[in-house]
Amino acid sequence: MNLKIKLILILSFVLIVSFMGANIGSYFVSKKALSNAVKEETLPLITDRVHSEIRRQVMQYIRISSVMAHDTFVKNWIVGGEKNSDEIVEYLYAINEEFEFSSTFLVSEKSKKYYYYDGIFKEVSPDDSHDVWYYDFLALNTDYDLDVDYDQVSENKLTVFINHRLLDVEGNLLGVVGVGIEMKNIEQILSMFQKEFNRLIFLVNSAGEIQIHPDESKIETSTIADLPELSDIAQDLLIKDVDNQLHSFVSKYNGGIRFITTRYFPDIDWFLIVIQDESSVLKDVRTALAFSLIIGFAATCFVLFITIWTVNRFQGRLEIMATTDSLTGLFNRRYFMDHVNKEITRAERTKQKLSLVIIDLDKFKNINDSFGHTTGDKVLREMAKLFSKGLRKMDILSRVGGEEFALLLPETDRAGAVEVAERIRSAVESDDFELPDGSNAITISAGVAESDDDPVNIKKLYGNADNALYEAKRLGRNRVCAHKDET
Repeated sequence: MNLKIKLILILSFVLIVSFMGANIGSYFVSKKALSNAVKEETLPLITDRVHSEIRRQVMQYIRISSVMAHDTFVKNWIVGGEKNSDEIVEYLYAINEEFEFSSTFLVSEKSKKYYYYDGIFKEVSPDDSHDVWYYDFLALNTDYDLDVDYDQVSENKLTVFINHRLLDVEGNLLGVVGVGIEMKNIEQILSMFQKEFNRLIFLVNSAGEIQIHPDESKIETSTIADLPELSDIAQDLLIKDVDNQLHSFVSKYNGGIRFITTRYFPDIDWFLIVIQDESSVLKDVRTALAFSLIIGFAATCFVLFITIWTVNRFQGRLEIMATTDSLTGLFNRRYFMDHVNKEITRAERTKQKLSLVIIDLDKFKNINDSFGHTTGDKVLREMAKLFSKGLRKMDILSRVGGEEFALLLPETDRAGAVEVAERIRSAVESDDFELPDGSNAITISAGVAESDDDPVNIKKLYGNADNALYEAKRLGRNRVCAHKDET
């Protein structure tokens, strides 16, 4: 049972149990005073629904930041010395456009450079008050954290940032990646519920500082202890429990009664607070109770449907991002290496030969320097289409580096792989790629290696193909060289 199915089953169980429990309870509680009905039934239902919707929204953003933090491309780019800032900027821009964030960013621990979707913004420093967030986050020693701040690269718009720690394979800190969601996008969710239910809904952090509120002047400037109706019970509201239970309170202020419910978000260390003035619902409670079963059931079905639809949609997008090179549409290095291991296992089981071809564009830097990266990207896309022609379904073609491609050919010996590589080389040599100067200056070099061990050693196979590629380069490029077995 995969994670998605487990999530849907758990969510279905929680929603169904919450719905059944709340409505069965409301049937009996409805006989009590109207104030008890508001406190024990109506408000908890609203809080559960708001909690579910906000958590769904926030978790999808956290999942995306997590994918960024585990992206091999990002790690390799930093470990490789941050040589081409355009690569990471294009990466951040692609994610920013795909999910319509207000910001996507990366801060390198080594260079202290702050990269974002439109370039390099600055170098962070502990002496700059705007950069305190970076050092505070590192001090937390957590995988991720939410921070409400003004985004300097987006006209100082109030933004909810999701910061995610970026580590190398040995667990060493590489930096911080993350996304920013404009505050108004989250406020729209709360505004929708406030208009629907006529309740005050806002979010605070574990210290009680207001993070999201209909009144923006209170955000990060006030705590719940500053609110007159909550000052007496401020500390009681911030209850963290392992069961993530909903908690209810009653506050008497200025001659009136207010019912308060809270629920903790353990994933982001924030609290949801919903406040209901008793007087505003006394006239509606009796009617609401009559329709609570119908409305509750419909709301539960709707939330479940939207959740399943959203999980499917974003999981599909994340799977594509995790396995596909965004520029060429080919498989990326991670997917390639995973499937190489599967094909090696199959080859060992069936006693079939397995060949690997590594292809590299000759002097590709000259194309970028002469015609620009836009033309270079176009060439890479055309290359991907050209390489793909004539391949079998079982063959796996991947872009494993900037201008380096790898082609795995199951059930193919060295001679067959050389034939395939030579066909590709000849096709590239014959294609003009519509370069601006009309020249026919693009060629490739390829190295071929055949599995010769039992069991097959992937590092050796890749190394042999890489050595053959180096030999092709050494002999003048625009050629295919095959690794020869040692005798």
